[in-house]
Amino acid sequence: MPDLAALLPPPVLFFALGFAAGALRSDLAVPDALAKALSLYLMVVIGLKGGAAISLPGATEGL
Repeated sequence: MPDLAALLPPPVLFFALGFAAGALRSDLAVPDALAKALSLYLMVVIGLKGGAAISLPGATEGL
């Protein structure tokens, strides 16, 4: 029997929750300050993760 955690990663679950909330016509809202903070956090994390990945040996081979 497959591991349920491997089949349903958190991004997929968040998408399903948002889809279900929209389908049920929920008035689900995120405060503007929280949305801005999460956006900035995600941009920084994605940038740092990409910078760390490109700094690894062999990351630029084939370019």
